[in-house]
Amino acid sequence: MKILVTGTAGFIGFHLAKKLLERGDEVVGIDNINDYYDVNLKYGRLAELGIYMPKGTAKACTSEEHISDMQASASEKASDMQASAASSDVKEAQGTAKACTSEEHISDMQASAASSASEKASDMQASAASSDVKEAQGTAKACTSEEHISDMQACASEEHISDMQASASEKASDMQALAAPTLSTKYPKHKFYKIDLSDREAMENLFQTEKFDAVMNLAAQAGVRYSIENPHSYVQSNVVGFLNILEGCRNTGVKNLAFASSSSVYGLNESQPFKTTDPTEHQVSLYAATKKSNEMMAHTYAHLYGIHVTGLRFFTVYGPWGRPDMAPMLFTDAILGDRAIKVFNNGAMSRDFTYIDDIVDGIIKVIDKPSQANKEWNPKEPEISSSSAPYKIYNIGNNAPLPLMTFIETIENALGKKAEKIFMPMQDGDVVSTYADVSGLINDFGYKPDTDLKDGIAAFVKWYREFYGAKD
Repeated sequence: MKILVTGTAGFIGFHLAKKLLERGDEVVGIDNINDYYDVNLKYGRLAELGIYMPKGTAKACTSEEHISDMQASASEKASDMQASAASSDVKEAQGTAKACTSEEHISDMQASAASSASEKASDMQASAASSDVKEAQGTAKACTSEEHISDMQACASEEHISDMQASASEKASDMQALAAPTLSTKYPKHKFYKIDLSDREAMENLFQTEKFDAVMNLAAQAGVRYSIENPHSYVQSNVVGFLNILEGCRNTGVKNLAFASSSSVYGLNESQPFKTTDPTEHQVSLYAATKKSNEMMAHTYAHLYGIHVTGLRFFTVYGPWGRPDMAPMLFTDAILGDRAIKVFNNGAMSRDFTYIDDIVDGIIKVIDKPSQANKEWNPKEPEISSSSAPYKIYNIGNNAPLPLMTFIETIENALGKKAEKIFMPMQDGDVVSTYADVSGLINDFGYKPDTDLKDGIAAFVKWYREFYGAKD
């Protein structure tokens, strides 16, 4: 089976790709390698898959915020250029009048300058979009000087326009070369594209080129708390990006799509364990809201286009190669570094901690057996997690929540070192407890997670020490 796995530089995506490749599937991985957290960890995961990427351009070219800032900067410079060229500044007009007393000629010069400025502004935006920041800045400086106004008239010539078009063509070729896949040195059936989900054209080209049998979307802007600080990146990646996935499936005939949702969608719901039949209309973070929107968008495409869609609500995944912003890494790093750990809600929290291998096992079961329409689904008494369309939502967790303080104690024991604790109040966007009812996966796939927390934390700590060279 040829499978697209998005987010293969990420925690779950990396582990899934590795497992699929080991069983013989063909895997195409994509990731934008953004700098939400340490990119060295992301490159490390890719290297484990035999994918070696140049690190020098990663931060400048993959950060959504940086690209947006560059585009905004180019637009501002373009506006300044146009205003400078087209304005009726008295001193400039007087200086021009000495050389050209004809009102018509003055008008022609202003029009020519404005036209040329507009062309240069467009060229600058193209340059910024390809991350050529230095060139854009240099052009801006040249174009804002008064002496350059006469040069701007020459820029309007057909020869210069031709040169600009040729330059743009060269830049486009360079961009296409950057988008070429990197082939794995370890797995013959693996290739990787550095692509941002929200890049509509790149995603369209990917689907048209590769022709997938199945898609597992794990790429997303993660983090509940970070969504409060930087909401726009969540909409771009998690909503616009997911729409591009859905459209790619629709336009190339992919009928098997699975995607990552989150336990965060349960929001204010305090009924435990969380069931997929529970209402989920009261999210408490934008991250959770984007994940809920994914579920609704997926159902729409299942209904309209017959795509077999399965959503998985993940519950607190941990293990080797985990994210630095998650509790295991934060606690381990702080304890080994002799720093205090922050314990929110004064420790009165619990989580359905789920080991990565158990998560991957569940994902593969779902990929191998796409969702089907529920023939017994009643529109007069609609069941939330399924539909008359081929659509299904599952919880995927350990089905056994543990107190946060027990989790911390398990890490302390694995490290052989006690943590200094700072007890703090509840944070905005967080929930007190998560507890997954996984009966759906058990009934439909025979799924049952079986990794004990002690064993899972021991495996994580072992990896951490090896990867970071950490000592007691």
